[in-house]
Amino acid sequence: MRQYNSLIKFLLELGTAIQDYLPEDQRTSPMSLTEFLECWMDKKSCYEVAVLRSDIKSYLRKHAQGDYSVDDLFFYYDIGFVEERFGCEDPEWLAQILGMLDVHIELRRKKALKKYFGWFGFK
Repeated sequence: MRQYNSLIKFLLELGTAIQDYLPEDQRTSPMSLTEFLECWMDKKSCYEVAVLRSDIKSYLRKHAQGDYSVDDLFFYYDIGFVEERFGCEDPEWLAQILGMLDVHIELRRKKALKKYFGWFGFK
């Protein structure tokens, strides 16, 4: 069975960023999802982003087939903040994250191509 380490690590980091571990009245300045995703993408390599994207796609495929084994991993790691904080179920929310990742990947590609062709004098 696939381990989904990248997805679990991403969700744990997100939980820390939005201060999920604190009661609602003690949260000082939690990050928004877009802020977190931008910071996370800046720190990660293209490979790490691709692995997360693959984990999300695999999760969505399994969930659509009725296999909820990955949800057991979420329960094991106590990752249950998605519905409470974002107002939707895990699959729907992860599909939105997948779309946001695709946008960031495309921006990163364009930036890399611009930098590469800039070396050759193209603008």
